[in-house]
Amino acid sequence: MYNNKTNLFLRSLHPDRSSLLIGIIFYFLFFIFSFLFFANIYSQEYSADEKKILTYQDTRDLGPNKELLNYLKSSNEKIVTLTLNALANISDSMTVDEIGKILLSDPRTEVRKFSAFALGQIPCGKSVFYLDSSRYKEETPEVVKYIFDALGKVGDKSSLELILSSQYSDPGVNEYVALSIARFAIRGIKSNEAIKYLKELINSNPSKELEEKIAYALFRMRSKELLTPIHEEILKLCNSKNEFSRMWAFTALGYIADTHDIDFVLDKYSSESSWMVKTNILNSFNNYKKADESVLNQKLIECLFSSFDDMNPNVRITGFTVTGLLFSKLNSENKFLQVIKNKLEWYLKPDIAVDWRDIGEAINSYGMIFKDSVKNILLQKYSETPGYDIKPFIVGAFKYFDNALVWRELTDTISADVQRYNIIFKTPDGDMIQSKELGKIYIAYVGMLSELYKKADDTTKANIRILISAFTDSKEPVIVDECITFINSDTLESGKFNFMQEFFVMDYSELTYPKDKEVMMLYINEIGELKFKKGLDILKKNLNSPDYDICKASAVALEKITGKKFKFKTKPRTDFDWEFIKSLSKKTAVIKTEYGEIKIKFYPEAAPFSVQNFVKLAQKKFYDGLEFPRVVPNFVIQGGDPLNNGWGGCGYSIRSEFSPLYYERGLVGIASDGKDTEGSQYFIMHSPHYHLDGRYTIIGEVTEGMDVVDKIQVGDKALEILIIEY
Repeated sequence: MYNNKTNLFLRSLHPDRSSLLIGIIFYFLFFIFSFLFFANIYSQEYSADEKKILTYQDTRDLGPNKELLNYLKSSNEKIVTLTLNALANISDSMTVDEIGKILLSDPRTEVRKFSAFALGQIPCGKSVFYLDSSRYKEETPEVVKYIFDALGKVGDKSSLELILSSQYSDPGVNEYVALSIARFAIRGIKSNEAIKYLKELINSNPSKELEEKIAYALFRMRSKELLTPIHEEILKLCNSKNEFSRMWAFTALGYIADTHDIDFVLDKYSSESSWMVKTNILNSFNNYKKADESVLNQKLIECLFSSFDDMNPNVRITGFTVTGLLFSKLNSENKFLQVIKNKLEWYLKPDIAVDWRDIGEAINSYGMIFKDSVKNILLQKYSETPGYDIKPFIVGAFKYFDNALVWRELTDTISADVQRYNIIFKTPDGDMIQSKELGKIYIAYVGMLSELYKKADDTTKANIRILISAFTDSKEPVIVDECITFINSDTLESGKFNFMQEFFVMDYSELTYPKDKEVMMLYINEIGELKFKKGLDILKKNLNSPDYDICKASAVALEKITGKKFKFKTKPRTDFDWEFIKSLSKKTAVIKTEYGEIKIKFYPEAAPFSVQNFVKLAQKKFYDGLEFPRVVPNFVIQGGDPLNNGWGGCGYSIRSEFSPLYYERGLVGIASDGKDTEGSQYFIMHSPHYHLDGRYTIIGEVTEGMDVVDKIQVGDKALEILIIEY
């Protein structure tokens, strides 16, 4: 799993160590020797200057008299590249001129590469100017690659035209041209010229790596108009031996949605061995259906049914989801609906030997397709279901109903169930949500109410509004977020602005720090977004909080309301444990799951503080027993949340540590809610997704156990995370 771009980046941090390249080559041949090699290199202690640079980076500070910029004048190449990486993370537009001048004039290749990367992390007109200007004079292919990558992130339409009009003698540069085209497309900058360029690359007998990037760029176009002219070339990529090329090509083909392709796609699915390609094929079906419902034929149904029995859980989950999308909103006379109904109702039978998540997704699709006509069946299924894993899916299935009055019967059913639960488990009084199991049901319930509200009459809306408002007292972040989103929309619709200000202030006063920190942050952000002046006293008081996150969020909210900047004294949490950081090169992680072990090689040189935070938490047994609350098939699995719902963390935030690494399959990143909001949550990539590059911290890569990663589903646990020294 140790990819070429990772090799290049790690080598660039040690440009004076020629032995690193040799070590990387031996990595592929002798895995165990590579561990010894990297341990030897990375055990070197940081110098005083390196520590200062990293300190400035982590505190987002240029230092007194902008001392950090002085390091750009160093004769030590490593010091300069480390400084440029720090400036990329600080992302202060006032430093662009200094960085740009280095890109245009420094004779050192590694320095110019990191200059380009830094400019790509600072989106502004000057960054684009220096990157565009450098393209006219830069001749070193390795630097040109970094320039193209950076322009893809921050460049404008003319930058794309500049890239497409240039000539490149180095064939490896075209991989970065294709990726740059994809990055432009992600930001909505697309052109027929870019498509023509990609077409030429497809027909040039591209390398495996180039072919992948071409297919990815085509996927990112997301345009029938742009992709139709190269329909034949995309079909060619669908036959590639490279699974990632096929994966993106089938998605691109789906955007064209030529229904004449459907038999070809179905035949390819039946012979496909890669679960990642299968999920993309399945997800493409809805585009064909939108173009012509006649594609919903017996052959496609057989394909969907085969996905329900696939060995890979991600394919099964995707199959159920796609089935719901394909057969909802069809005329009730459609001849295939009864076949689908019979198949999905099999999953409602008691005591079948099927994973509960498969049953849940089947129920969700069942409700999506058949809605009100299956009300009694779903209510009965809820009452007959003994456990609490499947019940949230049943509750959620009611959100698709057309008759909003169903909320009454469902509410009665859930209330009776909660009463039984409280009697059986003798739950304590006082808390609105008495257990984790009931919490999941309430989350689905509030989400269901929000959807039914849109279809309700005025009387029903009033009742639903009262119910949802009451759940803001739950102090459960997921529920409160749903409630606040609903309340905001309803407030803007009904004009009850002053009332809602009082409501927010009252609810916030009942929260307790640190227990309710996540909910407090929700309220602070919303007070700012809605510019509730009655929340000013709360926000000003928060500026004295010992918690940096609360101080920062309150200052931002105050500025939105008043237009003025507010200062606070609390500093962000830092951990400059240099001896510990020095030891990180000798550590790896092993995530133990019920399916086997996932082994992770850390990148302490790319993200020292983030790796340190992960390792220290693991050594404290913070992660042991936590669920994976988020799994997106063919994207990521995500864990590390003590609340097991995607909202929890370690109680503090750390800074982002962006680097010129790419999010390939198996890369391990740190989740965030925006820059410098990282904490304990981590994710592992199912497949390459380059839109994450330079936006999320990368801390390592899976070296063994990707087959285990592919089996993980929502609710599975990291039984234990061990930190191993070698």
